[in-house]
Amino acid sequence: EFKKLTGFLDGMQLLTIIVGTLTIIAGVIAISNILLITVKERTKEIGIMKVLGCDMNRIRDMFLIESGAIGLIGGLTGVVFSFIISIVINALGVAVAVSGVDGNISRIPPWLVISAIIFAVIIGMLAGFFPSLRAMKLSPLTALRND
Repeated sequence: EFKKLTGFLDGMQLLTIIVGTLTIIAGVIAISNILLITVKERTKEIGIMKVLGCDMNRIRDMFLIESGAIGLIGGLTGVVFSFIISIVINALGVAVAVSGVDGNISRIPPWLVISAIIFAVIIGMLAGFFPSLRAMKLSPLTALRND
């Protein structure tokens, strides 16, 4: 019976990894899409900044900070949902049903929370890297003509 339980838990872990990976990929695509639209909408502003002599690195950093903030919001949301799910699992007594042991089966250590938030910010910034490069490469004259 222990082998059945171990096999079930291994399958659940694999399913969780697959769902998490697909979620990260979807998040990267969504953040990149949002920032590409933002670059398109701010084309005239970017052109004005370039004409006024704004440093290209500042333009890049502006979009990287924005994408990092989006990643931070996503990471914080994920952590909150994780805590809610953990509380529900522990409240329903899943520990007794699964392992026959009283107590909490779901625990989220502080290092995992911090790591998840840092990871979300890094993923957000990586997703915003190519849109920020696009903003840097915009021609000031073309950007000012754009409506």
